[in-house]
Amino acid sequence: MAPGIDSLVSSDEDGGDSRNTAIIGGVWESDGSLAMGFFEIADTAVERWKAGRRNDLIVIPIIYNYRHGIELALKTGIREAAACLRGDGVEDLDVQADKVDQWLSSIHSLEQLQAVNWAK
Repeated sequence: MAPGIDSLVSSDEDGGDSRNTAIIGGVWESDGSLAMGFFEIADTAVERWKAGRRNDLIVIPIIYNYRHGIELALKTGIREAAACLRGDGVEDLDVQADKVDQWLSSIHSLEQLQAVNWAK
């Protein structure tokens, strides 16, 4: 039998340390926080590798975790840049929050994400 979702959430036995509590959904689950999670899990796997616990089966998953972290970090930066432009009075439809979110939800290409250019 698979464990329930409540098995991911720590009890008070950990002394209230929020790092030991899984946060699923809500305002705390953003592209930025998820990016940090992907980087941390990849870093942990690399440290295990460097410590001699090598497993060739996890090399590509390590790379994909870093790659996904980069993608989510770029998306966070793009959202922040669009918000700055809106704050500066730019009314271009391309920088409107709903348009930016719609575009970002359909893009997974690092090349396309890094090539964003709203300068006209």
